[in-house]
Amino acid sequence: MGTVRADFAQGSLATTTESTDLAIGGDGFFVVSPQGEDVDYYTRAGNFRFDDDGKLTDPHGYVVQGWKVQNDNNPIAATSTSTESSSARIEGVPTDIVLDNFQSPPQATGVVSVMTNLDSQSTDQASNKIEGDNKYNTVYDPHPAFAMFSNWDGTADEPIDDSKYTYQTTIKTYDENGTAHNLTVYFDPVDDASIEASAGGRQLWEYMVTVNPSEDGRTLQGTDVSDTKAAGVLMIGTMTFNAAGEMENMSGFTMQADADNAYTPAAYTDADFDYDTNNNYVLKPDGDLVYNAAGEFVDYGDVKSLVANGTPVNNLDTDNRYDVTFESDGTWNSGDPAVDGEYVLGTDGYYYPTSSLSLDNNGTNWVAQINGEEISIEYTDAAAIPVYNATESDDPYGAYVKDDGTDTFYRYDDVRYTEEPADLNEPNANDAITVPAIANRFALDDTRGFKNLHNWTPADFSNQGYPICTANFLREENASATNLDDGNENARNIEINFGLQNNTTEWNLASGDDFSALMIGGGGSPTEDPGSWEDGEEAWDLLPSMNGTRSALSTTSYNTGSTTLFQSQDGFGAGFLQGVSVDRDGILSGSYSNGQVLELYALTLADFNDQYSLYRDGGNLFSETSASGPPLTGLANSRGKGAIASNSLEQSNVDLATEFVNMITTQKGYQANSKTITTTDQMLDVLIQMKR
Repeated sequence: MGTVRADFAQGSLATTTESTDLAIGGDGFFVVSPQGEDVDYYTRAGNFRFDDDGKLTDPHGYVVQGWKVQNDNNPIAATSTSTESSSARIEGVPTDIVLDNFQSPPQATGVVSVMTNLDSQSTDQASNKIEGDNKYNTVYDPHPAFAMFSNWDGTADEPIDDSKYTYQTTIKTYDENGTAHNLTVYFDPVDDASIEASAGGRQLWEYMVTVNPSEDGRTLQGTDVSDTKAAGVLMIGTMTFNAAGEMENMSGFTMQADADNAYTPAAYTDADFDYDTNNNYVLKPDGDLVYNAAGEFVDYGDVKSLVANGTPVNNLDTDNRYDVTFESDGTWNSGDPAVDGEYVLGTDGYYYPTSSLSLDNNGTNWVAQINGEEISIEYTDAAAIPVYNATESDDPYGAYVKDDGTDTFYRYDDVRYTEEPADLNEPNANDAITVPAIANRFALDDTRGFKNLHNWTPADFSNQGYPICTANFLREENASATNLDDGNENARNIEINFGLQNNTTEWNLASGDDFSALMIGGGGSPTEDPGSWEDGEEAWDLLPSMNGTRSALSTTSYNTGSTTLFQSQDGFGAGFLQGVSVDRDGILSGSYSNGQVLELYALTLADFNDQYSLYRDGGNLFSETSASGPPLTGLANSRGKGAIASNSLEQSNVDLATEFVNMITTQKGYQANSKTITTTDQMLDVLIQMKR
């Protein structure tokens, strides 16, 4: 016999219940090292366990070797090495596999995806617009695309009433310390006749991204946002859906570092006001301005007298409007005196006091004389003209007002108020000095500070093309706005993904770089040209737009009820290690209580040019020799090295059945040979005896 050589053929695998029982399916050796010694041994026996110090060891107490793995939650500053066959990013040289940190660090939320279906049959809940029967008794919401934001009050116990939005969805997000924060997105359709007229089937919705106002840690221009009415609002904007209910565009606005809570709207002039769109002014019951026929605002306190039917009327109940029910109450003829409280029906469907009756200019038919205009009345017999009495009910936007002195109702559009001093008997008393809409009282849109839309500018984009916002939950310095180039290098920005991704990092804007939300649908200032919803097409054009790509799963507006289709976020809190596992590539991963699975180590496998020349150290251990050559280390399942099987141990590669057969065969051969010798000996004995 010349030599005895080890048999390194693959042995069969036996299944175990321990995840750290490892077997190599193919070539290679595990690398283990005695603790505190710079010596490596090599073994195929993978029955490993973690000791009290968290080290992965073999039965001799030798520590298994592997590379540390980089991941986003465990960044390593040193130069990294990547391999072609594995996605794992390994660092440095092989080292002891030690679980020295049994916690998974938290990760702040950086991406929020919310896909909803917004019911196309929903009605506008947030808008303050009230439709009257003409422009003089219609309340125009100055900012219909941001009505929810107008209704938001971050200093109140309930920032927005449930009646002021159509749908909301909430998702849990995390700050960098692992604390959870609820992020709520509100939705409401924008119902405005001027844009609907040119919508072409499109629908416009507004949205608002919010957090709990008390958790809003932003500080802008030295002011804590949490102390203002804008507290908790991270982003506002609009979504545009095509006739099929697919999102085709969106806008987004946030406050940047230059947002100023001391901002006050500039002084407006009459020329800035557009009655049809109510730009710059807000109709309010307690306003102190009224609008006259000359297109000027005058103080309500200066309006004293009423002209109706060409005759001055005093003591008019100017602040109350009424819906009036008229019921038949006999007849009237030319011989009867006018009676307060009796009315005739005009052919236009409105009722007029009998005091306004007279013959027309031809002297043939009875008409109601209203401010020089003849209104035909309904009758067939001049001697028996039907008359009616009146019963009123309060309505802030009713069609009638009342003279307190006579309890006579006048159609609201038919009265004229004048500014004192005025001679009501002058021929032109009803001209430029008259006020046609005294019951409509106005105030300047003097929304100040962070609540003024001037402070809300187009949102920045992430590199992935989604608008971003920030809440600065932990109140860090230089972290209250999204623009990292503007002194906000610590900002923890959050991508808001509704299913539309911009192909660039810029908005398409109808104006220059100073564009703000104030310019959409009304508002503006002498330095910020106001937008207008009067021209519907202009309103659509004013909305910022994307060069967007719609994802397969995106927000929609179908007639199937509002619901959340999908939502996700990428943050999580701290977690504790609950278990480990090893995959085919030898990647040892930890499973944590926060749901995270982190790659920790990559097992080191070694191979040799001449494995038969390895030195046998006993106990299934081998060491290198000059004849074997140095170890060729690498990752499992790569470059010819075997894959790792967890919960398995490699059994002996000796085939006992074959060895027993060989042994018996050899034994039988020996027995046969021994019989030959015995027989030969007996034959010689007989031969010798014969000779004798």
